[in-house]
Amino acid sequence: MSGIGGSQPSAFHQEIVSDAAIVAVHAHGRLVSYPETPNNVLVGFADAGYLSDPHKGRSQTTYVFTIGSTAISWRSTKQTLVATSSNHAEIIALHEAVKECVWLRKDEILFAPTSSQHKLANQYFFKMRNQLLLQLPFVLILIIFIVSFKLTQAKSTIEPCTSSDSCPSLISYVLPWDSKLSEIAYRFQVNVFDVMAANSINITASSVGNQIYGARSQLKVPISCSCVDGIRRVMLSYIVRAADSLDLISEGYGRLVSAEQLGSLNGISPKNPLTSGQSILVQLPCTCFNNSNNGVASVFMSYVVQSGESLSNIGVEFGITVMELVGINGLDQPKVDPGDILAIPISACSSANLNWYNESLIVPNGSYALTASNCIKCICRPSTLNLQCFPSGIVNACSHLQCKGSNLFIGDVSINRRATGCNVSTCVYRGHNGGKIFRGLVNSSHSHCSDDEDYSTVSPVASPENPTVPYISLPPSQSPFPNPTIGTDAYGPSSRLNPSSAPKYGRLVSEAPYYSLWVVLCLFL
Repeated sequence: MSGIGGSQPSAFHQEIVSDAAIVAVHAHGRLVSYPETPNNVLVGFADAGYLSDPHKGRSQTTYVFTIGSTAISWRSTKQTLVATSSNHAEIIALHEAVKECVWLRKDEILFAPTSSQHKLANQYFFKMRNQLLLQLPFVLILIIFIVSFKLTQAKSTIEPCTSSDSCPSLISYVLPWDSKLSEIAYRFQVNVFDVMAANSINITASSVGNQIYGARSQLKVPISCSCVDGIRRVMLSYIVRAADSLDLISEGYGRLVSAEQLGSLNGISPKNPLTSGQSILVQLPCTCFNNSNNGVASVFMSYVVQSGESLSNIGVEFGITVMELVGINGLDQPKVDPGDILAIPISACSSANLNWYNESLIVPNGSYALTASNCIKCICRPSTLNLQCFPSGIVNACSHLQCKGSNLFIGDVSINRRATGCNVSTCVYRGHNGGKIFRGLVNSSHSHCSDDEDYSTVSPVASPENPTVPYISLPPSQSPFPNPTIGTDAYGPSSRLNPSSAPKYGRLVSEAPYYSLWVVLCLFL
């Protein structure tokens, strides 16, 4: 109370300070005691503020303990762990409050400075213990529910960021039910062509978006990973349907977001329920890490751990070591739980060193990307991680893709064999801008020529013999769907953080219910 009126103290505050001074003088060698009243009870209150510091992803822990309506212990501090939901933040706050409660109850002299008060405190303690023992089964059921509920929480690697840039990223999506490609593209607000490219699905005029994939099929969805409020994430909008619930929406997004996260983000509660036609926000995890992993161009994919999976078999599936996964995701130990969301690097081909005009492209290995208004298709060869570009053949308006001074079109290779080797001419793609396609003719000599060697890709140090010239041919081609084309085109700089510099977040968030269980059980012993 004296602190509240510190700037303008009244007579009431001065009296409090005076009383406190008298108590301090006469309290030397004495103990604090409270009168024997029904209010002589240790009462604790705890609460959590979810993401009170959104820039660092930290929540707030607050608690206070009183005896006889007088506060004897209190604290309000930022949590040291990153809670991925309000439920996790409250579990951490409860864990800290219970530890403080155990410490306070150990000091029995706090309650009983006299023999009569000691007797009264003991009577009250055993009475409360008996009451708590009767409630123990219900407490255990509640804790077991919390422990099991944690499995549905999407715990993911959080990458801080400081700018408004974005980068190409991937989402590993396990279909919850049978879906068309067009439905998946609409759900994630991307172009259906980009979904087909990310999964190396051939594009034909009759099959665009109409293919149906069965439940539990796994597809890669290309997304643009943005920096929102200092954290890397994807923000989508979703229109609620009549039969929807938060859990059903979470399932529709492959558990990449939990029902609780959806409710917390959109303020959904019993007093403010979901309504048909309502537009809600959906936040999905993603990472950039400068599109690099150990110096290799990479696209990072958000991957939901399935039941029965471990870091070992996940690493084998994607060609990455367990220690790399541990380092990238900041794990304290090489262990994951179902529902955890990992950031997995997928090696990629990059145009960074190909001297393209006004365009940057990064393509995950084993997939392809469409560029230049869908006129050019660039594939990434897993064996060499080199880009190979050629006409896509899916847009009729694309024509005159021929390199100047030759009869070669983009992607064509001409080999002129000699006695001492061969001369190779390649028509290569050099970018596009404003309906213009740029290309150049590259000539090279080889002392040894083999029919098995691939001459269709160009070394980054190779330069065209003829200057890169524009060839105007393209009216802008509209997307088959109204969603913006995201794909794997990367325009502008990406995050400047590397996986090695990512914050190492602990696993106490997922294990807090277990710690709280042991602390609560200690109260009854």
